[in-house]
Amino acid sequence: MASDPQNVYTFLGHKDRVSAVSSDGKQVASSSDDKTVMIWESGNDTPSCTLHHDHSVLSVALSHDGTLVVTGSGDTTVRIWSTAGGSPIFHYDHESYVSSVAFSPSGKLVASGSPDGTVRIWKFRSSDPPCVRRDPQGYHVTSVAFSRDNTLVASGSVQGPVMVWEATGDRKDPRYTFTEHELSVNSVAFSPNDKLASCSTDQSIRIRDLYGGGDPVICKDSTPVFSIAFSSNGALASGGNDRLVKIWNPDSGDSRYEISGHEDSVTSVVFLSNGLLVSGSIDSTVKVWKFDNDRPLYRHTYTKTGGSTISVAFSPDGKYVASGCGTGTNIIPIFTAMDNSNDPLYEFWNDQTTTRGNLPVAYSPSGIYLASGGCVGKVKIWEAQNQSDNPLYTHTHIDKEVDVISVAFSSLSDEHVASFAEDGKIKIWRTKDNSNEPLYTYTLPDITDISQSLNIDFSPGDDYIVSGASHGMVYIWDAFANSASPRYTYNHGSKVTTVKFSPCGKYVASGGFDGLVKIWKVGESGDIPKYTHTHNADWIWTLSFSRGGECLASSGGDKIKVWKTEDESNNPLHTYNHNLVNWVDFSHPLGYIASTTENPNKDNPLILIWETGEMANTLLDKATE
Repeated sequence: MASDPQNVYTFLGHKDRVSAVSSDGKQVASSSDDKTVMIWESGNDTPSCTLHHDHSVLSVALSHDGTLVVTGSGDTTVRIWSTAGGSPIFHYDHESYVSSVAFSPSGKLVASGSPDGTVRIWKFRSSDPPCVRRDPQGYHVTSVAFSRDNTLVASGSVQGPVMVWEATGDRKDPRYTFTEHELSVNSVAFSPNDKLASCSTDQSIRIRDLYGGGDPVICKDSTPVFSIAFSSNGALASGGNDRLVKIWNPDSGDSRYEISGHEDSVTSVVFLSNGLLVSGSIDSTVKVWKFDNDRPLYRHTYTKTGGSTISVAFSPDGKYVASGCGTGTNIIPIFTAMDNSNDPLYEFWNDQTTTRGNLPVAYSPSGIYLASGGCVGKVKIWEAQNQSDNPLYTHTHIDKEVDVISVAFSSLSDEHVASFAEDGKIKIWRTKDNSNEPLYTYTLPDITDISQSLNIDFSPGDDYIVSGASHGMVYIWDAFANSASPRYTYNHGSKVTTVKFSPCGKYVASGGFDGLVKIWKVGESGDIPKYTHTHNADWIWTLSFSRGGECLASSGGDKIKVWKTEDESNNPLHTYNHNLVNWVDFSHPLGYIASTTENPNKDNPLILIWETGEMANTLLDKATE
């Protein structure tokens, strides 16, 4: 299995095996049989802080804000320390050594597990006795983990059962018990959507949907698995007896990457951010890895047509991805987003030839409807999860063979949809009727050619609608008003190909023929953007903000680049290389990116799904300087 990870840093401070690693995204904490916990920052080759126990330290966990670290030791104690060093702030006892510790995401609770057969849940900064969850068989507890909402604690045991307990309250018995593992469960972890994973000496990882039920997804390894961890967007990593770190697809159980570099078994893994991973090993080292981002997580090849896919859109829940296949094919396939299927769930025949191969698509906020544009001047509204040869509704933007080059639903409801066409007009329609009379119309001023302007967008509160123009201007209009003039204007300075509001509504971004991404503050017209990023392509195809708005993706040439939105630097957080990249959508709730591209063989269009991180990582920045 090919992979091309990069070991960007190795910490060499420990003198015995590394038992566990933890991270808050900026720091790494490592525990060891050498009786120490070391806290590492920013690629320094010496730890910023070293904490000492009287016995081997078997587990470590950093609080989410990075100010505290909890440790579990062979000396039977759980200790909480400041990451600045010094003596323990709090100290709790077990009846046997402490094999695992965890902070709750809120930072208010600490869980510990021990061979004394108990999971103990402590209220931090409280003198109250812990909630004690006792294994019914008295089994040795090997691992503990909190659910993302702080309400549950999962535990694994040497004899194999996985149990899920209520984190607070009087209930003493487990809410769930799973007995599929045949040997010791070495690690448990919750995914961002609260699926529960467990790994075992029986050479398997099992992933369960606690609330949806059904059979677990099984990742089959060829060696005992000692540690697992989820990234913030759901990727799964493991470390095992074969000295490898592996990345798995948690939806299918397939192994995606294998990373070699350790000289002994990998005892612990943790993500810093997507694409960055820390591993600890019996070889006494802690290693930081960066992955090759040129490999998409999933790909869909639409085999029923040649040419290219142009547009792409995630459904609001992230389960589906729709694409407009242009260049005369006029088909809109919808796929399950997170798999490699080439067979769409639904196909809509747009029955419109397109002048420039442009077939825009957009989901409504509820995900019930899908809008499409195209030539002959029509906007069509489809029921997104119902195969049909006919749209539910049709609006005639202009009764000519003119491309409708962008469609967008209002942000707050499914009730309105907007279209932008080569006649230079934006029109807003009532979604659920067949009227050819728009509710509102906006005419872009001084337009002679808009053939390269690709989209319009509503602001998050539906107060505004934004458009770009070929003469270099960006226009923001009052939505739901027949305004003769835009409220705000920005001079991008080159043909504007794409525009997008940030999810908070504070910014609007524009991309153009100058290869620049410019971010403007909404509410202030002007010529000077708040931030500028250089994509290094002849022109920008599309822009898309992440769901939270912290990051912005741009497509152009053979690259997708992800930028920190509020950043003066010109350094992208991530770069993805592929053949000609057309459209991108970064709106997936777990941070995935969808893109469309030309197939290298130019026979069938491709839709690619990529995973990405949502923040720059100080550790990587320093370690790669």
